[in-house]
Amino acid sequence: MIVALALLGGCGSSGGIGSGSGSAARSTSTSTSTTTATSTSAARSTSTSATTTVTTTIPGVPVDMLNPAVTPATIETTICVSGYTTTIRPPVSFTEPLKVHQIVTYGYADHLVRDYEEDHVIALEIGGAAASAVNLFPEPHTFSVPDDTLENSLHTQVCTGRLALADAQRQMLAAKVAHGYSRAASAA
Repeated sequence: MIVALALLGGCGSSGGIGSGSGSAARSTSTSTSTTTATSTSAARSTSTSATTTVTTTIPGVPVDMLNPAVTPATIETTICVSGYTTTIRPPVSFTEPLKVHQIVTYGYADHLVRDYEEDHVIALEIGGAAASAVNLFPEPHTFSVPDDTLENSLHTQVCTGRLALADAQRQMLAAKVAHGYSRAASAA
């Protein structure tokens, strides 16, 4: 699976992924196998495009999309604890106005709020940042159910040691990009 992250620096005029030309895009190849990746938390890289600088601790996943309390060393006391996400989930008073705003910035023709789920790009159950606008996305319901299934699967694989946390986060970002996630639109 290839994750095209041209969206890190924004999109072209159509707002679509990969519609920009000459952007400082970074592609990260990820495997769908359950092999454990080497530790990437110590490696730091920076992607720069135009006036946007995004620092990552996991290649391909911007740090502001991640919960700093969740690391491979802390998963047993954070995401792998039943009920953990209910302790960090942002209130509807935060997510609902953001969803209304993002539906407009994404340029969706359908402005009915009920047709979207304000979903975390990197799911809370795999270490996503709870209240970061760039980690929230007004996802059409046609994609939200399959993504929930993927989130649950990745969470189970991480908590049973069959998949590295960073690999799960990259796979989730790839799925959201495929469903129309745009960092520029989420941050606007």
